[in-house]
Amino acid sequence: MKKVNGKWVLVTGASSGIGKAFVELLAGQGYNIVLLARDSERLSVVESEIKKRFSIDTYVMSYDLSNRGAAKKIVQELSSKNIEIYGLVNNAGYGDLKTFMNTSLLSSQRQINAMLVSVTELCYFLGQNMKARKEGWIINVASIAAFTPNLPGLIYNGIKSYVVNFTEALNLELQADNVKCLALCPGLTTTNFPKAMDAEALFAKAPAFRWMSAESVAKQGYESMLKGRSIHVPGKLNRFLTTFYNTIPFALKREMGRLGLIL
Repeated sequence: MKKVNGKWVLVTGASSGIGKAFVELLAGQGYNIVLLARDSERLSVVESEIKKRFSIDTYVMSYDLSNRGAAKKIVQELSSKNIEIYGLVNNAGYGDLKTFMNTSLLSSQRQINAMLVSVTELCYFLGQNMKARKEGWIINVASIAAFTPNLPGLIYNGIKSYVVNFTEALNLELQADNVKCLALCPGLTTTNFPKAMDAEALFAKAPAFRWMSAESVAKQGYESMLKGRSIHVPGKLNRFLTTFYNTIPFALKREMGRLGLIL
């Protein structure tokens, strides 16, 4: 991968997991990094680690993307600091095992804001500048869940399906302006995602060979974006599963979801 010097990238959900892996990868490529997440203390720790290892500039932003209007405030703050974003990694997100009718509407709205609305708005605000500049890239972290059967009452799959389809459409629009857009769709990844969902016991049932490291996911995503791909599913098994889910009859896929038979 060719080294880049001094261009700014914004990584959301940068304090851990895939987001932190992207921060380390991009810092190693010479990018200046805007690190964004809710937990300012954890962000400061990551920033300190990065500054010790790489000769780059950093800027920390603490925002909760589940709040409406967060994206606009982020862009306004970046503008006030004269930070022009060349690359964007929309990684922030979380899951909820509670079904739609058994949780509050506010809880569902916050999921939609964090993983759908904020993703869309950041792509719009920052993508406008990339389009005008004829240079830039966007990686939206979706999930293999965009392709799996829908589990009863969960909105996560639907949100990630939107991210995949939106990103592919955006890539088709912006490729003539030299702006690359990739939907990165990881499967099981060794992050704190299961703990955040309070679902460690459920995820512990998955065999070890199903899991990928956050570093491998980030590396594959960045390399796929550079190659101009619009969708990338890391891991041969995950790619097989997405093909399987896309080719089986809809009735079978629906029944698998009803029974919770997610391979």
